[in-house]
Amino acid sequence: MVELLKDLGQWGSEYRRNKSSAESLTEALIKCLVRCETELIIIDEFQELIENKTREKRNQIANRLKYISETAQIPIALVGMPWAVKIAEEPQWASRLLIRRSLPYFKLSEDPENFVRFVMGLAKRMPFAKEPKLESKHTIFALFASCQGSTRALKHLLDESVKQALAVHAETLLHEHIAVAFAIFHPELPNPFLQPIGDIKTCEVQQYSRYEISPSGKDELLIPLQFTDKLPISQLLKKR
Repeated sequence: MVELLKDLGQWGSEYRRNKSSAESLTEALIKCLVRCETELIIIDEFQELIENKTREKRNQIANRLKYISETAQIPIALVGMPWAVKIAEEPQWASRLLIRRSLPYFKLSEDPENFVRFVMGLAKRMPFAKEPKLESKHTIFALFASCQGSTRALKHLLDESVKQALAVHAETLLHEHIAVAFAIFHPELPNPFLQPIGDIKTCEVQQYSRYEISPSGKDELLIPLQFTDKLPISQLLKKR
């Protein structure tokens, strides 16, 4: 609540941490939200609010957010890792989180066309006079190998690629610029943009990370993201 007050420009909010009661902070936040005519509250990395929390604590968090949303009449969007959805296990939120979206990793073995469309959509929004053509097999497969289906990793690579192209006043983004960007991030790895297409190997997500909490809330286990073994692109495509 202190962070929300800071985001709304409430002067001195940082000094209220550990000094104000939860109730007074809540009321101050609601007044500030209404005064600022806030239309939507987005809480990013929401899983951090419920990690290492007992069922009772998670219920308190759910109750407080429900009260803020209903009193200020402002919807709340919760964004985070897959286990952030555990808040929906609380009765106060189970019926309120009506719209839920999961953003999975791209998988060549299931829907390669979806990855191609996404890359083409990014290309349309790049700051070049001539729209980049990134849908060739070599470029697409190399892009997937470099990010392993992760949108974040793909974004970082293409951001740097655009910088490299703009630095040399290129008319558009080319395969060669992405190769340079990849070498900056991963100089120790084989560069898929310089390899023959048949030599490119990659993996894709096999099981998503999850956070297991015992009913008592005393035992927690974070199971990391798991990938398949590295395979030639052709073998991944054959799994379809």
